[in-house]
Amino acid sequence: MALALEVAAGARMNAIIVENDTVAEQCITYLKTNKLGVATFLPLNKLSPPPIKDEARNIKKAGIVGLAVDLISHEKKYEKAFHYVFGSTLIVEDIPAARAIGIGSVRMATIGGDLIETSGAMQGGFRARKSGLGFQEKETQQEMQALEKEIADLESIIARLEAKKAENDELIERLRTRKAELEGEIIKEEKSLFLGSGDLDANKEQKKELLTQSQQLAKRIDAIADELMEQNRTLASLKIEKGQLREKITAMRNPRLLAELNTFEDKKQELKTEVVELRAELRNSESEIANILGPEAQNIKKILKQHEKEREAFEKEQKEITTRTASRASELKKKEEEEKKFFAQFKDLFTKRSKLAEDINALETKIFQSQDTIRDNEHKLNAANLEAARYKAEIAGLEEEAKPFEGVELADLRRQLAEAVATQVKATQAHHQAYIGRHIGDQVAIEEQPFEIRQLAQLEGKIVEQVAAQCQHL
Repeated sequence: MALALEVAAGARMNAIIVENDTVAEQCITYLKTNKLGVATFLPLNKLSPPPIKDEARNIKKAGIVGLAVDLISHEKKYEKAFHYVFGSTLIVEDIPAARAIGIGSVRMATIGGDLIETSGAMQGGFRARKSGLGFQEKETQQEMQALEKEIADLESIIARLEAKKAENDELIERLRTRKAELEGEIIKEEKSLFLGSGDLDANKEQKKELLTQSQQLAKRIDAIADELMEQNRTLASLKIEKGQLREKITAMRNPRLLAELNTFEDKKQELKTEVVELRAELRNSESEIANILGPEAQNIKKILKQHEKEREAFEKEQKEITTRTASRASELKKKEEEEKKFFAQFKDLFTKRSKLAEDINALETKIFQSQDTIRDNEHKLNAANLEAARYKAEIAGLEEEAKPFEGVELADLRRQLAEAVATQVKATQAHHQAYIGRHIGDQVAIEEQPFEIRQLAQLEGKIVEQVAAQCQHL
């Protein structure tokens, strides 16, 4: 059975169970650091083995011993680990039993150590038992042999006791027969008492002797009966013990219990080995500690004193840092308040800037409009210049026409004409200035007006002067 379980477990039997994946990581790191090889670890908090197949559990055929995982006794917390190791492997008696179940239907291992995979592959042959990790039955077999020897001894004792009992029964029967014979003789002797008075004393002596013999025989019979009862009790006890031993042997031959016993023995052996290793490590550690601490005791004291000084300096520095931190925190609070004020002012300035930008955009719009108006006025001025030139030409024509009338009193006519022209020019000028005032506004002073506006004003002044001079000439 042990061989079948070893084959069923395969290489997974060498896996190491750990509490969690953190421990597994630490173990792997240790193996890497110390270059100790590779091992498989089974963290109990992460294991998730597939469930046992129903077809493996529900097979009911001759030659089946049971599921491998059911033949192992273990603590509840290791259940996932053993399910991972054995899976749905079925233990059967031999290959014919496996073939009867169906090659490839389920993974199977025989008691002889053959393995049948679900792929249909079959592995088997002669397997030499190796010492080391595995399921071993050596101690169990020795214990069974000892029990069987004990049973044989008990059976021998029982046989002797039964023979002694038979002898005692035969002796009791003979004694009972002898007692009956003696009682018969006593009766005969009592009858013979009445035959003659001369023989009375002899008969009494004989009767007394016979009674004595009868009592001795009765005592002997009682003693033998007591001994027989004691032997019967001993025999019954031995038979009960024999039955218990047979039950124990039968139980030990039970595959499940054998597997449990093997598991327990393996665990016990592992613990013993671990204890030995731990004790060796402890001795090594104590030796190393003694070797290290012995020569370095003074150095360690110095280092501890130095650490104490550094700790005091650190605590002092920590207090200073705490004080500076509190001061910086106060300063930071003031800076935050100033920052709030600054942002408030900045927000107000931003609002003013937005308002100014809007005013500038409005002024630029008005300026664009004023430039359009100036261009219109330039057109009008050009038209006025043309009109003035036309007037000048007409005046010149009139002067030519008036030459024949020289000497005629035209003072009133000239005055009226000059007044009319001057009035017309002033009205035009006033209208133009009023228009400029409306579009430019009080925001822009006359000296700050665009160059085109100033030029227009100068041009208008010249026109007025020319018209006035012409009128004066007339």
